[in-house]
Amino acid sequence: MKFNIRIAIFNTLLVLAGIVVSACNKQKEGPETTLEERVDSFANAYFNWQFFKAINHVTPESEKWMRYAASQVHPADLKLINEQEMKASVEIDDIELTNDTSAKVKISVSNYMRMDTIGNAGRMIDEAKFILYARYRTDKKKWMIHLTDLPRHEK
Repeated sequence: MKFNIRIAIFNTLLVLAGIVVSACNKQKEGPETTLEERVDSFANAYFNWQFFKAINHVTPESEKWMRYAASQVHPADLKLINEQEMKASVEIDDIELTNDTSAKVKISVSNYMRMDTIGNAGRMIDEAKFILYARYRTDKKKWMIHLTDLPRHEK
């Protein structure tokens, strides 16, 4: 097999062009922008009962709470969710960076189904406020939602 210099140069230029295009497409974001996206993705998935999506946005220590929430779904809950014309919506009210790697985020959630006690169907709620906590994972270079319990509405 002969070494073809033209093909080698072409392949090298192709790889370099791909690297340049990738580097140009990356958006430079501050920690709050990335945090906002993470909170929005988590909250929209969680409050629309898409726990399989929401688990992708939490710290490893929080996964047990997502599995617990999924295990508590009542058949009547699924019926109520499927009958809803509008899905739950989330609005970020405030972000407080407590330090470089921790944040407290206040959100408002509209038109969502609140879980009831074990064995009872949930009920629809027009609007409620929640506080979520997030941690910046330096090993993964991204914000993750950190749960120490299931999200509960503020009274």
